[in-house]
Amino acid sequence: MARRIAPDHVGALKGLAFLYFKVGDVQQAAVHLEAAQRVAPDDPGIAQALALARGGSGQAAAAEQALAPSPPPVAASAPEPLEEKQVFAGLEGAHEGLLLLDASGRVLGGALKDPGGARDVTDAVAAYLAGVSQEAARTAKLLTLGGWTALAAEGKQGHVHLTALAGDVLLLVVRDRSVPMGRLAVIAQRAAGAARRWLEQQR
Repeated sequence: MARRIAPDHVGALKGLAFLYFKVGDVQQAAVHLEAAQRVAPDDPGIAQALALARGGSGQAAAAEQALAPSPPPVAASAPEPLEEKQVFAGLEGAHEGLLLLDASGRVLGGALKDPGGARDVTDAVAAYLAGVSQEAARTAKLLTLGGWTALAAEGKQGHVHLTALAGDVLLLVVRDRSVPMGRLAVIAQRAAGAARRWLEQQR
């Protein structure tokens, strides 16, 4: 979404490179890093990750680390994020396909696995979604649609529903294709209610 609006968006290019590293495609990661470096030649993280990418697949893990978004500083009195079951306890599918994250891509609760259920993709998805709330708001503004509250999309392997909560916090709900979009919206609404209650408790 960010690259459609701004093809030279450095954050989007770095995020895509990070995800390509995650799936082991070092060549494509390097392509996106080179594009990011043309836009931001003085960014040390890009330079470091690009050097590691050019060093071969053996350096991919270190390059991922160089690109991984840093969590925002947390005040000493700030509570630690609660476990997923405490955020979404009692909800349908509380232990899969629900992800709560803040604007910087930091996971607050929930977890996601790949379609096969074998690999945890929580951090990769959260990193990709970092900044999406601001980009969606900007897109809605450019299209004069007003403020955005939710997005839904159908995919070949499943459906997703993204909800904007207070303070640029996002809720992502993922279900397989057997779940109708209307049902997905209901699940997302209930999960959003639980997430809002949890966020209120953290204040």
